[in-house]
Amino acid sequence: MKTLISKVLFGNDGIIGGIFAITLILGIALGCNNANKNGTGGGNTANATAEDPNRDPDMPDDRLLKAHVKETTADFSYAISTEDFSKMYSKASTDFQKQYTADQMKDVFKSAIANKRQLLPMLAKIVKMDPVYDPAPTVRR
Repeated sequence: MKTLISKVLFGNDGIIGGIFAITLILGIALGCNNANKNGTGGGNTANATAEDPNRDPDMPDDRLLKAHVKETTADFSYAISTEDFSKMYSKASTDFQKQYTADQMKDVFKSAIANKRQLLPMLAKIVKMDPVYDPAPTVRR
């Protein structure tokens, strides 16, 4: 079972590896604390709560969330292109940095790096798209 999971996540299957890559990117993006080192949302909270009184006041507004996802996807594309994950790693959440190193990221994505001629055009298209969240993003406390 462990071998099967390892093959699926890290093997040469471009589609599953690509899906895993995008999932990881979104996880990093939504866990990102780069724009917000003090733990608050930093979005337009007055406007957000006026529009939706049930909205968490610490949640960044939709524009900022989209910008985080697009920036992280672009950073991932850059990391694959240059084979250097240090820039992307430096923007990841503190929790992520405690669990993984930049070298581990590079190792996990070695098949993506090997297939970058196919992956980079897809990532360029993805950066231009608007993300859809399922489930909706939340603020971890």
